[in-house]
Amino acid sequence: MRTWVNGALVQDDTSAGLIFPLAQFVADLSQHFTLEPGDVILTGTPAGSSVVVPGDVVEVELDAPTAPGAPTSGRLLTTVVQGADGFDAAIGSLPAVDDAQRADAWGTRAAAGLADPQPALSARARQARARPRRRPVGATCASAA
Repeated sequence: MRTWVNGALVQDDTSAGLIFPLAQFVADLSQHFTLEPGDVILTGTPAGSSVVVPGDVVEVELDAPTAPGAPTSGRLLTTVVQGADGFDAAIGSLPAVDDAQRADAWGTRAAAGLADPQPALSARARQARARPRRRPVGATCASAA
């Protein structure tokens, strides 16, 4: 499988890294519905995936170079567009995504449009905040009259 985004090759991998063999995917899915010739089973994505935005051109090619006849899909091309309709909760649910996942998908926090996280307090600073404040003997608190 190879994927290009805006002409740049971003993925080039085989099915060898799948956790489950492709035959098991087909068998499991076939228990729930009928697979027809030309159906596509999405099994996940190899390394190199990233975020695409409206206007990006994505091309994907699948092949089996060691199979008889070396079949190939050819390059399948699509241009990413923004959907016209809102999300329909009747047909699914939105993904739960946090800032760590956004940064991972985009490659960096900055590319994801996220601010740098606040630095963690040192152990000494945490201890200082936790101690009660002491006043010198004889000190008084000023009060508003």
